[in-house]
Amino acid sequence: MEDRYKEVDTRKSINLDALSLKINTPEFDQKLYELKVKTVASIKHLEYLLNANRNLRSVIDATLSTE
Repeated sequence: MEDRYKEVDTRKSINLDALSLKINTPEFDQKLYELKVKTVASIKHLEYLLNANRNLRSVIDATLSTE
Protein backbone atom coordinates (compact mmCIF):
# COMPACT_ATOMS: atom_id res chain seq x y z
CA MET A 1 0.00 0.00 0.00
CA GLU A 2 1.26 3.46 -0.83
CA ASP A 3 2.21 5.78 2.04
CA ARG A 4 -0.50 8.29 1.16
CA TYR A 5 -3.19 5.67 1.73
CA LYS A 6 -1.93 4.48 5.10
CA GLU A 7 -4.18 5.19 8.04
CA VAL A 8 -2.84 7.60 10.62
CA ASP A 9 -3.60 7.20 14.30
CA THR A 10 -4.61 10.75 15.23
CA ARG A 11 -5.40 9.91 18.83
CA LYS A 12 -1.82 10.71 19.81
CA SER A 13 -1.50 13.83 17.65
CA ILE A 14 -3.01 16.14 20.28
CA ASN A 15 -1.01 17.05 23.35
CA LEU A 16 -3.80 16.95 25.92
CA ASP A 17 -1.63 18.45 28.67
CA ALA A 18 -0.81 21.49 26.54
CA LEU A 19 -4.44 21.78 25.39
CA SER A 20 -5.74 21.71 28.95
CA LEU A 21 -3.53 24.71 29.77
CA LYS A 22 -4.93 26.70 26.83
CA ILE A 23 -8.62 25.83 27.15
CA ASN A 24 -10.88 28.37 28.88
CA THR A 25 -8.49 31.24 28.21
CA PRO A 26 -9.48 34.44 26.41
CA GLU A 27 -7.05 33.61 23.60
CA PHE A 28 -8.59 30.18 23.07
CA ASP A 29 -12.11 31.62 23.19
CA GLN A 30 -11.09 34.22 20.59
CA LYS A 31 -9.72 31.52 18.29
CA LEU A 32 -12.95 29.56 18.60
CA TYR A 33 -14.97 32.68 17.83
CA GLU A 34 -12.85 33.47 14.76
CA LEU A 35 -13.17 29.88 13.58
CA LYS A 36 -16.95 30.06 13.94
CA VAL A 37 -17.17 33.36 12.02
CA LYS A 38 -14.95 32.09 9.21
CA THR A 39 -16.79 28.77 9.01
CA VAL A 40 -20.17 30.49 8.74
CA ALA A 41 -18.81 32.84 6.07
CA SER A 42 -17.36 29.91 4.13
CA ILE A 43 -20.64 28.01 4.25
CA LYS A 44 -22.56 31.10 3.06
CA HIS A 45 -20.09 31.60 0.22
CA LEU A 46 -20.36 27.94 -0.76
CA GLU A 47 -24.17 28.23 -0.81
CA TYR A 48 -23.86 31.29 -3.06
CA LEU A 49 -21.51 29.45 -5.42
CA LEU A 50 -23.77 26.40 -5.57
CA ASN A 51 -26.75 28.60 -6.40
CA ALA A 52 -24.76 30.47 -9.06
CA ASN A 53 -23.69 27.12 -10.52
CA ARG A 54 -27.32 25.92 -10.65
CA ASN A 55 -28.33 29.12 -12.42
CA LEU A 56 -25.50 28.79 -14.93
CA ARG A 57 -26.43 25.18 -15.64
CA SER A 58 -30.03 26.24 -16.25
CA VAL A 59 -28.90 28.88 -18.73
CA ILE A 60 -26.60 26.41 -20.50
CA ASP A 61 -29.31 23.75 -20.63
CA ALA A 62 -31.84 26.26 -22.00
CA THR A 63 -29.36 27.47 -24.61
CA LEU A 64 -28.47 23.95 -25.73
CA SER A 65 -32.09 22.85 -25.94
CA THR A 66 -32.98 25.71 -28.31
CA GLU A 67 -30.23 24.87 -30.79
